[in-house]
Amino acid sequence: MILPRPLFISCIKGYIASIGFFEKHILNLDYEIVGMHHLPARKPYLIASKHQSAWETMKLYYHLDDPAFILKRELLWVPVWGWVAMKVNFIPVNRDKGGSSLRALLKASEKAIADKRSILIFPQGTRTAPGTRAPYKIGIAALYSYLKVPVVPIAVNSGLFWPKNSFIKRPGKITIEILPLIPAGLPKDDFMKRLERDIETATDRLEKTALSH
Repeated sequence: MILPRPLFISCIKGYIASIGFFEKHILNLDYEIVGMHHLPARKPYLIASKHQSAWETMKLYYHLDDPAFILKRELLWVPVWGWVAMKVNFIPVNRDKGGSSLRALLKASEKAIADKRSILIFPQGTRTAPGTRAPYKIGIAALYSYLKVPVVPIAVNSGLFWPKNSFIKRPGKITIEILPLIPAGLPKDDFMKRLERDIETATDRLEKTALSH
């Protein structure tokens, strides 16, 4: 890991692009991104994405401009992946430490924002299978209130094609939909209701559309 960080990021994106070539030409699995115009012209901001698969982790990193992913600390222990996450300055969270973990998250996120990096979080904290619901965690609300930046919600239907904990990959077209911006400064409860409504409504629509083809 002696490469300068910008060159290392270029290598990682090249690797992700090679996986995309394999997906398209071997697995017959394509994808589209809609709503790119909803991304603010100026950083930083929060990105809150639905999480159904490891697939969108790669693709979002590839298409976004050096986002700081928030991830559970245990992932740093995964060979290769953990080293990559540390090299690109992702933000690990120790979910066993409660309040101290949240304070550390806010401090690290504040530094990323000061460095003009947007922060990407999966607000449910885990991958959810298509058609299922999981609660939205307090972490996203804490970040929103503390950092005072807008939030870009993202919906996906990747779990239909690249299921969690399965070697089976299905042909078709995955959709990532970038949704309209949620402005900074909303009351916490209003923000959480809007975030969940926007992401879940769009995700349900993407899943139904994919299943109808």
